[in-house]
Amino acid sequence: MENDIRENDNTIFDSIVLKGSTPYEAPIGEIEEELARIWSSVLKIETIGRNDNLFEMGGNSLQASRIINLIFEVFGMELPIRTIFELQTIKALAQKIEDTYNEVLGEEMEEGMI
Repeated sequence: MENDIRENDNTIFDSIVLKGSTPYEAPIGEIEEELARIWSSVLKIETIGRNDNLFEMGGNSLQASRIINLIFEVFGMELPIRTIFELQTIKALAQKIEDTYNEVLGEEMEEGMI
């Protein structure tokens, strides 16, 4: 019986330790670096990695809304709030911003605006 308790305790401990523990990987490129600065200022956390999950780092819906507003201010891009709930890492969010820029640029090229 005592063995079962130790095994269960270790399982619980392992799941607590592993939850949200993503190895740090520095942001890559200007978009990720700017997003890291935004997240850092909103979350009051100095170091943000490109694979860190906003909500596992303690972020909440009000902070997510603030981040979306700052993305608009910095990048001039209006994203729906659901975007940050679907793309919870800097890496994923940066890719969305880059894809959106490329999509808009492609449309402007097709229309002869560039």
